[in-house]
Amino acid sequence: MTRKLSNNFSPNDRFIRTDEEFHSRVVLHNKVRTDWIGKGRTFSEIYKPNSFYRQNIKQKNYRGNGYMIDQDIKWDIKHGWIRKI
Repeated sequence: MTRKLSNNFSPNDRFIRTDEEFHSRVVLHNKVRTDWIGKGRTFSEIYKPNSFYRQNIKQKNYRGNGYMIDQDIKWDIKHGWIRKI
């Protein structure tokens, strides 16, 4: 059985890094993973096993490759660091 990739995003959804500045207390892994998105990455690229984005998810409940990363992408969107185009 194939695991569902996302409840919120499609494989071809595209994201870009915004011009939003980081607050001085933002931790490095949040900065580097959103900077990696840069001028555009698809959800498939972000979701890919061992993607740079995945390597920079640092939370206790992160289950690794093959599991949804919706909450992390939504966190970055909520803070204005990335946006879906």
